[in-house]
Amino acid sequence: MDEPPSTSRGRASHQVPWSWRLRARLILLVPQDDRKRVKSLLKTGDAWQSAGYFDAADELYAQAVEIARDARIYHLRKKARQRRTSVSEAPEAPLHNPEQSL
Repeated sequence: MDEPPSTSRGRASHQVPWSWRLRARLILLVPQDDRKRVKSLLKTGDAWQSAGYFDAADELYAQAVEIARDARIYHLRKKARQRRTSVSEAPEAPLHNPEQSL
């Protein structure tokens, strides 16, 4: 994924880029196996969380938990719940800092 458009401090109050939101929407709309859908949501949520979009990542994890529960995929549901708790305990500063990469 591309680098985030903003490097603001604290929890990301800015909106997720439209191309990222479109990708997440396509994951939910395109017909595919529930396991693959949950794994894709988890991967996308991880990318959003690392970019500083904690609230949006939490929403993706919640959708992954719901899909995994409906499909009775216990191990992926457990993984999604663990990631949701890690988002709530996330640090206030974003993980991406372009000044450190110099």
